[in-house]
Amino acid sequence: MMKLLVSTLLLLFTLAINAQNKTIAAGEKLTFSASYNMSGLLTELAQVTMETSEVKTSKTTLLKLKCTAATYSKWDSFFKIRDLYESYVSPSNLTPYLYNRDINEGGYEKFMKYKFNHKTNTVASLKRKKKQSW
Repeated sequence: MMKLLVSTLLLLFTLAINAQNKTIAAGEKLTFSASYNMSGLLTELAQVTMETSEVKTSKTTLLKLKCTAATYSKWDSFFKIRDLYESYVSPSNLTPYLYNRDINEGGYEKFMKYKFNHKTNTVASLKRKKKQSW
């Protein structure tokens, strides 16, 4: 019984290591309208866009996954949102190389950057935060 369990786990681990990306490709784009229920009235407040593209570096080609969110201008005076999320990953297995988060939500600002080093199994991070005073 133990041999069967170990063999099954080894097989699953091997399959996971050799997994290939067959779900995301460069050139895809999705656009959504974000809504909020205000006292029973569904109100469209923002647009969220997700898109993919190919980025060539000096050493390799990466898949860029980008997501932006922004309130429609008529809502900016109530609560302005300008968010950006980006990931740069291997197109074959989605292994991350770089992640950026740059958000501005109602005056709260935050920037985060993570750079993945797979040779040393480390992540370098940078974080900046700014809160406006009222």
